[in-house]
Amino acid sequence: DPMGGEETEWQMRFHKHGWKVVFYHQAAVVHLGGQTVSTEPTAELSFMRSFLNIYYKHMSRWRYAVVRVCFFLIYLGKYLVAVIKGAAQRRDIARRGLAMILHGPREVI
Repeated sequence: DPMGGEETEWQMRFHKHGWKVVFYHQAAVVHLGGQTVSTEPTAELSFMRSFLNIYYKHMSRWRYAVVRVCFFLIYLGKYLVAVIKGAAQRRDIARRGLAMILHGPREVI
């Protein structure tokens, strides 16, 4: 995934296993001309999948359920706006987002 959230998951796993997670405030990350983050319209789906995976693996079930409901409402709104505006590509992305939320992040895309 272009927005995999791997570093977040690693930190959560390390912390869970008793490792000390340290943030060095003087460190810098340089993103070279969009090479790190995709500008594709479907990049938001990759981000959402990563977000849902982290919540599924590391948070309580009720928190995961709340996040899924919130994403469902957001993507339902995106879908309805895309239908009203006649934006086929945005409608398809919103439909895929809804499917991912309903079926789980690992089963769609």
